[in-house]
Amino acid sequence: VMVIEDSAALRGLITDILSRQGFHVQSAENVPQARALIAKNAAQVSLILLDVNLPGGTGFELLKLVRERSDVPVFILSALRQEEQIAQG
Repeated sequence: VMVIEDSAALRGLITDILSRQGFHVQSAENVPQARALIAKNAAQVSLILLDVNLPGGTGFELLKLVRERSDVPVFILSALRQEEQIAQG
């Protein structure tokens, strides 16, 4: 599972929960780190948890990159409830 989330507390919590359930978790806190992870590992992961608002860009940019490489399921995480972002996701 790949977790792309800028909040260290939330990223750590998600990683801890998934790891305890036996999942191998890779994480990134910003767009440059996430781009590197996606380029290297998108085809090998089973699920991506993707924040929308990230330092260095957006989760939607990363989603495009993922879709160029893989059809892995992606759950979009966001505290925002804007209709446009929901539709875009």
